[in-house]
Amino acid sequence: IGQSDAVLNRFLNPHSDDIERRFPEYSLNIGDGSEIYMVYSGNEPIGLFIGREEGGSLRISFGYSAPGYKYSEVVLRFMTELKENGYTSRGSEIIMPFKRSI
Repeated sequence: IGQSDAVLNRFLNPHSDDIERRFPEYSLNIGDGSEIYMVYSGNEPIGLFIGREEGGSLRISFGYSAPGYKYSEVVLRFMTELKENGYTSRGSEIIMPFKRSI
């Protein structure tokens, strides 16, 4: 999705306090050419990932799951979707940040 996408804003607005509490030192700098990915459960957005392509790999700099959803389940759904769309071709990888504050 694009950085000005209404879905992104509808997702970030109610979760901004939780994001700030869980990631106090992270700045959502999405205007720097990063790709923005939303994860859905039905029609409800439940996760957000921000990253960029680097040498054929996707480096994720931010991952967030909405309260009530396990981060690991949201990551699995995200990774599955990327694989189904051909992102993990031979020689490429998805690099995820697993260090985070809760």
